[in-house]
Amino acid sequence: MPKLRRTPKVFASSYRPPTTSSSRSAARVSLSAWRPIFVVVAIVAGFGLLTRLPIFQLKSVSVEGVNNPETVTELKSLVGSSIFSGQISRTVERWLATDPALNALSCRRGIPDTLQCQASYRSGALVWKQSNGEFWVDINGRVFSARQPEQPAAIVVEDALATATIGGDVASTEIVELFLRLEKALTDRLIVVNRFYVVDAVYQPGVVIGGFTTSDGRQIQKEVRAVFAATESIEAQVRTLKQLLDNNGDQIAGQIDLRVPGYVYYR
Repeated sequence: MPKLRRTPKVFASSYRPPTTSSSRSAARVSLSAWRPIFVVVAIVAGFGLLTRLPIFQLKSVSVEGVNNPETVTELKSLVGSSIFSGQISRTVERWLATDPALNALSCRRGIPDTLQCQASYRSGALVWKQSNGEFWVDINGRVFSARQPEQPAAIVVEDALATATIGGDVASTEIVELFLRLEKALTDRLIVVNRFYVVDAVYQPGVVIGGFTTSDGRQIQKEVRAVFAATESIEAQVRTLKQLLDNNGDQIAGQIDLRVPGYVYYR
């Protein structure tokens, strides 16, 4: 018996073949695949409409720790914006990029209509002196402002190897901390520091000594240069230097080199 086949649609006729079960199941599968996308779109659209409600418009912006009036004015101008607006983060990022003295600026949202902004500024760890001027450097080695002549500085490091730019880095955190530890160790042993300097490209620390007090109480005023190894213990090298000054301070007229472990060279 021959197999029966579905009658094809005749041209210009109104005949349509009946829908099969396979076609209906394919349509259901197709709708199921799109359902998660429809849900996500609905959620995003609903959230977008929700954030535009007047209840989420900023009514209060508090600013603490900011000493730049322009920064305060711009942050205060966010009043009336949506608390979810991306303008808040863009404003924060712009000021962090344009103000080198600004260490941190954060704005915390308070649902539904308040914004609390707080800033902290870099503090000068030492002054870095180069051919184009003297600059304040923070603990991370970041140059954030030029030093004014009337501003006192306990630690001045001379570095003639390059020029400094505000907002750039002149040293690592380890190098800055090295000079701070060196200054403390010298001061604790009554060695007067005139200034510090960088010996070469690998940041070997050097110091120009203006005078010192020996262990028997004698005060000797003379200028002596001492060079230290950055890879060795600064405290141990300063102890060696102190012993040398106590025993041979009167004879030393030039430079002391402590960079070779176990040896001290002087003239």
